[in-house]
Amino acid sequence: MNRTWLVKDIASGEALTWTLADILQEINRDRSDDWTPYNASDWKEGWNQWVDYYTIERENNDEKDN
Repeated sequence: MNRTWLVKDIASGEALTWTLADILQEINRDRSDDWTPYNASDWKEGWNQWVDYYTIERENNDEKDN
């Protein structure tokens, strides 16, 4: 299984389970053509810089990477 993170919607309190692909999609969505997408090596920087309505509660260490 892929590694997952527990992500919380700050406004609603809803807890969601996201993969790295989900996180990258949120960071990189609705950007201009000049945008350089964040990737697996720098996503934490992108998350801290651009995502302010979700918070990462924890990494789900119960699941293993393939």
